[in-house]
Amino acid sequence: MHHNHRVFLDYVLRNLVSISQQFSYKFKDFYDIAILQRGVLVKVEQYYVKKQCHMFGVPHYHILLWIENAPVVDMDRPEEVCSFIQDRITRHIPDSNMSPDLNFFVTKYEMHKCSKYCKQNIKVGMTYVSRC
Repeated sequence: MHHNHRVFLDYVLRNLVSISQQFSYKFKDFYDIAILQRGVLVKVEQYYVKKQCHMFGVPHYHILLWIENAPVVDMDRPEEVCSFIQDRITRHIPDSNMSPDLNFFVTKYEMHKCSKYCKQNIKVGMTYVSRC
């Protein structure tokens, strides 16, 4: 592990409650302003937000948004639903020259890695076979 990452991790582990609280404040500010008030991505009719902490107490959020004028699965045409989703949800790996830190974190922590719990694995007898 890179020295700076170890120093950061050590700091986080010594200050979990404070960091979790600050993360919650920053998330709430961003969410309230960018998502709800300004409708930066879409106009949200209703929402559900759940905060969870895993491993060393690292917080993350699960968010369910009801979006104004969104097509409805099993009511609207599948092509319309797919097009609506694909127009709004994108993904890419940040350029390692332009954003080396972001590239590092995305490729290390946000990319799929198989494990025995992977939905792409199948159990054969007592072992798991990867389909990835």
